[in-house]
Amino acid sequence: MSDNVVVSAIAAIVASPDSPSITQVDPTPFLEVRKSRKYLSPQDDLAVVAAAQSLEKASLTKGHIRERSARVGLAMCVGYLSFDKKDTEPVLAVSVEDERFSMKRFSSEGMRKTHPLLTFRCLPNMPAFHVSVNFGAQGPYFCTYPGPAQTYAAIERARDWILDGDADIALVGAVAHQRNFLVEHHLGRVAHAVAAAQLRDAGAMIVLERESTARARGVRPVATLKALARSMVPTLVYDGSAAKPESAWYRPEDPDVFDTERVDLGCAAPLVTLAERVEQRRAGNVVHDLLTRERLQTSAVWEVFA
Repeated sequence: MSDNVVVSAIAAIVASPDSPSITQVDPTPFLEVRKSRKYLSPQDDLAVVAAAQSLEKASLTKGHIRERSARVGLAMCVGYLSFDKKDTEPVLAVSVEDERFSMKRFSSEGMRKTHPLLTFRCLPNMPAFHVSVNFGAQGPYFCTYPGPAQTYAAIERARDWILDGDADIALVGAVAHQRNFLVEHHLGRVAHAVAAAQLRDAGAMIVLERESTARARGVRPVATLKALARSMVPTLVYDGSAAKPESAWYRPEDPDVFDTERVDLGCAAPLVTLAERVEQRRAGNVVHDLLTRERLQTSAVWEVFA
C-alpha cells in the first residue's frame, strides 16, 4: 500500500437555483458556544457546516481533532468580500458632500453607521477562525482570497504540510458568499462579466491525510491530487481583450469530452465539482484546466477512487 496524501472525505454545499443564497445553512449545532451565532456571516456558516460534514465522513470527531490539535492544519480560500445594501446605504448617506463621496465625512461620520458586529462578519479570515475555534484545529494555518486558482494554492500548501511532517491531518476549505450587492456589482462590471443569475453561494471542505492514517480508522480514501501546475500571465481584470475565463474537467483518455461549470460557484467551484465526481464513484483520472480572470492558469490531475 502506498502512503500518499489522500482526500479521506469531502463535503460540499451549494445553493439551489430556486434559492441561490445560502441562507438555509445553520451552523448552530456545531458551535461550541451557541451565542456566538450572531458573529457568523454566510461564508462562516458554510465553512463550519462543511467542516462538520467532512469530519463526520472521515470518522473524525471533535475529540479526535482536539487530541492532536497542534498536528491538524487548516487552509481556507474565501471568496470576494461581501456586503449587502442594508450595510452600505447608511454609511454612504452620511459620507457624501456636494454630491461627491467625502473621505473626511466617511472617516468621521460614515464609519460610525456600521453595525458593531459587521467587521467580524466580513473579514476574509473569519471562516478559518470559526472552524478552528469550534473544531480545535491549532496546527499550521493558511488563508487566501478570492478565486478558484487560490483554492488550489490552499490545497497545495496543506499537502506540503503533511509531506514535510508539519501536520498529520489538514482541513482545506473554500467558501463563497456571492449573492449580495457588492459581489454582484463587482462581477457585473469586470471584463467577461458574470450575470447575477449565474452566481451561487457555495462552500466545500476536504480532509487531507496519509492513506495509512485514514485506513487505520477504517476510512477508505476518495481521491488524491496526482499533479498540479500553476502559472500566471498578469493582466487587468477590466481588460476586455483578455481571454475569457474557462474551467473544464475531462478525462485524459477523452479530452474532447469535457464538462464546464454551468453556474459560478466562485472559489468553491473546484472542490464542489470534485465532490460531484466522488459522488459518481467513477474511478480514474480526471483533469481540471482552469484560467481565471486574474490570468491564473492551473492544471490539476485528480485520481478518483471507486
